[in-house]
Amino acid sequence: MQTKINLFTILMIAWLVVPATGFSADELDFRVHDRGMLHETVYNSGDIGRPWTTGEEGNKSANPLMEWLSRSATIVDGTRYSGQHNLLGGGMYMAANPDGKPGLDNRIYAMCGAVGAGSGSETIVGQWSFPLMLEEIDNFPLLENGELNPDYDPDEAEEIIIAKWATPLGVTVTRTSRAWSYPDYDDMIIYEYELE
Repeated sequence: MQTKINLFTILMIAWLVVPATGFSADELDFRVHDRGMLHETVYNSGDIGRPWTTGEEGNKSANPLMEWLSRSATIVDGTRYSGQHNLLGGGMYMAANPDGKPGLDNRIYAMCGAVGAGSGSETIVGQWSFPLMLEEIDNFPLLENGELNPDYDPDEAEEIIIAKWATPLGVTVTRTSRAWSYPDYDDMIIYEYELE
């Protein structure tokens, strides 16, 4: 007896195999703004920095959390200091009620960032945030070899990170963050949010 495989069967097999390979869009990923004097880690889940955590390691960080001055980690008398970090976590909290269902009992939440727990970060991805995309764009005046960059745009930031995620509220968020290295611009990061 010959078995006939249809398109539905092939798609179902692919749907089951792809998540097992680790190529899921729902994975937590991050990029670091490190162009200027202010360094920050941004995630594809909506997190900025990282959530508050307690425990043995406390709030030590391997990634910058609004670190200013940049690269401020040091060792003094054999004691490691993780640096001057000014933000333990940020992000976007949203709440909404389904149409025609007022009241707190019907409220739906999306806590995309800054959600902490006593022993580690609470799960955000797959619960409140569904990462769609994360991209870093460099817009430096010079190329790595020292030549002028023909694609340089002087009206745009030198470092641009775009993150996009969906929420259980039906709202898709695109966050574009920008950083510069120029004096008077090197100690800020501008965040722009677009809600669909």
